[in-house]
Amino acid sequence: MTEIPFRDLPGQPRLFLDFLDSSPAATAFLPAPRDPDAWRERARKVAARCSHRKELASQLARQNRFWENDGAALEALQRLEDPDTVAVVTGQQAGFLGGPLLTVWKALSVLRIAEEMNASGIPTIPVFWIQTEDHDYAEASEFWMLDSDDQLHSLIYQAEAPSAKGAVVGRLALGSGTSQAHDRLQALLPEGPFKEALLKSLFEAFAPGRAWGDGFARWMAGLLGKRGLVLLDPLDPALKRLAGDVAARALSRSDELAALLGENDRRLEAAGYPLQVRLTAGHSLLFYLQENLRIPIRRKDGCFEINGEIRDRSQLVREADEHPDRFSPNVLLRPVVQDWILPCLAYVGGPAEVAYFPQLRPLHAFFDLEEPVIVPRNGLTLVPARIHRLLEKYGWSLGDFWGDSDAVFRRLMEDFLYRDLSAKFRETEKLFRDRLSELEQALEKLDPTLAGAVSTSEKKILYQLGKIEHRFLQNHSQKAEIARSHVRRVENLLFPGSRLQERVLNAVYFLGGHGYNFLDRAYEAMEPWPSAHKVLFL
Repeated sequence: MTEIPFRDLPGQPRLFLDFLDSSPAATAFLPAPRDPDAWRERARKVAARCSHRKELASQLARQNRFWENDGAALEALQRLEDPDTVAVVTGQQAGFLGGPLLTVWKALSVLRIAEEMNASGIPTIPVFWIQTEDHDYAEASEFWMLDSDDQLHSLIYQAEAPSAKGAVVGRLALGSGTSQAHDRLQALLPEGPFKEALLKSLFEAFAPGRAWGDGFARWMAGLLGKRGLVLLDPLDPALKRLAGDVAARALSRSDELAALLGENDRRLEAAGYPLQVRLTAGHSLLFYLQENLRIPIRRKDGCFEINGEIRDRSQLVREADEHPDRFSPNVLLRPVVQDWILPCLAYVGGPAEVAYFPQLRPLHAFFDLEEPVIVPRNGLTLVPARIHRLLEKYGWSLGDFWGDSDAVFRRLMEDFLYRDLSAKFRETEKLFRDRLSELEQALEKLDPTLAGAVSTSEKKILYQLGKIEHRFLQNHSQKAEIARSHVRRVENLLFPGSRLQERVLNAVYFLGGHGYNFLDRAYEAMEPWPSAHKVLFL
């Protein structure tokens, strides 16, 4: 295993990098306490605030039993009833067939931190918040896979209903698209001892007729439930009720909240930090759920507008208070709902999430909530043995592929072929012609009978030289073809689509080739507070 500093990774937000370095400019917006006593004090405060923990534990146990989660997760929920127990939380959208690797890295990260907290005397459970309310169907439905030749393929779940686009993804009913995906995956996934069992468990989870979010939850339960990972679906009406009056308060004082967030955004930009989330004019931080569609609620002339319909402010506030299940938070309000429901000590997020948390700080103060500690998730790049051999053969590093892969190929070709080799052939040909011409002229004077033999020899010499050049060009063409295929193989696996592996490839590819033990190796490589991106050789 090797490590790559986060600053050397492509596309990392500046605020995220400054936060990791505990830069005063960043910690002014996002504190990063490392002192154990500070963590214990925060744990005491968030634990004391959770007055509904018995109901919370009961509802989460009901959800996790429905998904057939492991007994270790249900045991963790029993500990949640203890008034001192807190939670470490992460979340991700319910990607089809599990989504990209970063989803698994997030889950393993909360498990790692929970282990550390429990060892330090802070009773902690790990929670994965399934973002079933997300409506980005295009992102959730795409699945990236490599075949046996390491060629990159996109599998897209084909929904039967056109209305699926724009709908709340977690409640979409899985249909025949799962069978199509199964057939495609069956053809693409390389043969191996784990393939058939893996496909069976995967498509039992994502079975036709099951809600999309439930399929994702069952898959995650099968992957990590035995480690005690608790899963949570926020669309559940019972959990919506546990969110109290967050939606009603956000609506009733939406103008005030917009002003607070706007001022905070201006401070961030003045400090040189670009905004990760840009709020549209008239935002209310909430969506209205109607027939599984997530419709923005906008402020307009002292009222609210929902899909072109004007709604009276007081009436909509009352509806939010009486029917919280009809409302859904946006990306900034969602962590507030999370921290209202759960005794959340820490939240584990990716680089972009860490960089947008400073934008929502005014919300925690507004709702009188203790801010969770924001912890960066662990990041890993997995390198199978055959790819590792290519890296060593050519002396490549991962960083070589974060720019222009064609440049990698060109440099590789220069190793096989000197750029001036063609000129050397022409130079050698001219040299033979010139010297033989001089020899022929001398013989014309001394022994004219041999002059013709020089001309014949010249033709033979140049013919042989041409054959050498032709053979070289043939060999060069074959080597170029092989070299380009090697570049593409490495690029597709380590930096597919010009993005980090963890953001594109699905865990299924590695599960098929290495079995579930690669999760154990990944977990062993993780840190409670990661210091660098890890490169794990399989």
